[in-house]
Amino acid sequence: MSGLAGTLGMFASRMRVIRSGIQYALIITMLTAAMMVTRMFGSLILVPTLMASWVIVVQAHPERHLRVAGLVLGMSAMMLPWLLEMLGLLTSSYGYASGNWFVMPQLTNLPEWFVVGFLGGSNLLIAVLPALFVGRLRGELTKIQQRELVRSWQLRRLGDDLMRAAA
Repeated sequence: MSGLAGTLGMFASRMRVIRSGIQYALIITMLTAAMMVTRMFGSLILVPTLMASWVIVVQAHPERHLRVAGLVLGMSAMMLPWLLEMLGLLTSSYGYASGNWFVMPQLTNLPEWFVVGFLGGSNLLIAVLPALFVGRLRGELTKIQQRELVRSWQLRRLGDDLMRAAA
């Protein structure tokens, strides 16, 4: 599923105008891939943080309908696996014994190095990638603000010059 999302992303990046249909397809494939991660670590580990970060970043989209859809679909993708487990439609990801909480293997028995590396790397990327996006967005907004301030100053000077010339 993440391969499909990547392919769609590459296709969309080459388009001059990215239509809403392909944007929704990207959203759905990314969210489906994220829901699949719940089968590795359960619905309460990694995916809620991933979805929260993703939903926050989607709120920078210029089209309101995609911001709303991103919020609704993102929260649905976060809650659906948990709800399916609570209803017994998916096997429980967690076990409890003697006051301990266990993550039950769903896909396979994963080696310790993979679990620690994957969770550590994923959590690092969940923090870094949205920060890079927001930093880039802030930088672009600063450039636009500076350009508008210069334009405003130039127009005031032009207005003053025209007023002096007319007098």
